Amino acid sequence: MSQIVTPAQIQNALDANPAEILRAIHKRIVDTEKLIGEYRNFAMNQQTDIEMLQERVTELTATVNKLTEEPKIVKNEFQTELFDIA
Repeated sequence: MSQIVTPAQIQNALDANPAEILRAIHKRIVDTEKLIGEYRNFAMNQQTDIEMLQERVTELTATVNKLTEEPKIVKNEFQTELFDIA
């Protein structure tokens, strides 16, 4: 198992003055806050993607249900949609 703080880091901390230690701690905190912000944005983007995919699946399910109920009518509507898109 790896150590959180290595012996060399402990020695550096013992040799450092308090201002250097505070700067190092502050940098670590700022870096962590940035990382948390980036993770939050990533998670929100993933949630948005999931919601969009769920809506698309719902639309496709409705189209499949229409195709099984009234194949001729829906087939023509679906083909019209395809031609409108192209």
